[in-house]
Amino acid sequence: MATQHLVDLGLVRHIGTSNVTVPKLKLILRDARIKPAVNEMELHPHFQQPELFAFVRANGIEPIGYSPIGSPGRPERDRTPEDTVDIED
Repeated sequence: MATQHLVDLGLVRHIGTSNVTVPKLKLILRDARIKPAVNEMELHPHFQQPELFAFVRANGIEPIGYSPIGSPGRPERDRTPEDTVDIED
């Protein structure tokens, strides 16, 4: 069952996304009848994702941060050489 249909039925009030990138959010905003209310994203002092944060705010989507003390176990594909660990600082 499509999530938007759950809103139509009154079973949920809002739709949200999680771990969605700007390119994917652009597709969702283009195709969805009901815009996501929130986007859950990793957000902490060492990983602020300013482009994604600005994009969701500019499109009326509220950012919800998770991993507030960092994610030292983040997959290698999501790391950069400059990464540091918040809880070690």
